[in-house]
Amino acid sequence: MKITKFDVYINIWMAFIISAVLSFALPMISTGHLAIGDFFSGLIISWAVSFLVGLFLPFAKWGNMFAAKCGAKPGSMQSMFLANIILAFLMSVIMVLVMTWWGLHLVPDYQNIYLGAAIGSYPWAVLISYIASNIGFATGFHLIVKVLGVNPPGPPPGKN
Repeated sequence: MKITKFDVYINIWMAFIISAVLSFALPMISTGHLAIGDFFSGLIISWAVSFLVGLFLPFAKWGNMFAAKCGAKPGSMQSMFLANIILAFLMSVIMVLVMTWWGLHLVPDYQNIYLGAAIGSYPWAVLISYIASNIGFATGFHLIVKVLGVNPPGPPPGKN
């Protein structure tokens, strides 16, 4: 799999958007509060994991294949929405496992509640990741093309 300059930049942006939203929302959902230190440490950890996983797993390829199977035209908004379903479901598994561990790793005997907490957070993480990935891709695509002058693969979302 060839990783292009555009892939790296869009992945940096998408990882940041998804990680920032999840780092805020998941602690609020699970505990009802958020400490600023926990937010920033969670953001750094989740961004690094999200960036690396997103760079080396072909979520875009899998998502585009899914969108094509559903009959969406490449580059359409429908295609972006469908492709991001795959991203949200798969990325959320990894992010929930990592972020739940990060949130609980200092709790004594956290292993006893880890799996239940992760499973309980997963539906929320999928929903939040799906919304954040659509916003992230729709804004990031045009931002990266204009600001960095990077040539994107294929047509921009919503142009067909």
